Amino acid sequence: MAETFTEFARVAEPRLRVALGAAFGFDVAQEPTAEAMAFAWEHWDRVAKSANPVGYVFGVGRNKARRSQNRPRIPYLPPVRLSEIPRVEHVMKC
Repeated sequence: MAETFTEFARVAEPRLRVALGAAFGFDVAQEPTAEAMAFAWEHWDRVAKSANPVGYVFGVGRNKARRSQNRPRIPYLPPVRLSEIPRVEHVMKC
């Protein structure tokens, strides 16, 4: 059981942290991610049988993040360097 959860955690935790960060802000995402992963460990039998285990655990993390927020807020997203934005040119065809 632990080996299966370990593999799940290795793949799921980064994805979960990014998804919760995008939804609630990266300054908020760490604690709900940790709590969701703890829930997954405690209820691994149920989570492992889920059709989408990462989605199931995301729902747990989302609920934890919502409860921790006292008011609606704009998520903090890390800045993007202009050099990392791809150049796209619009071309009109006649």
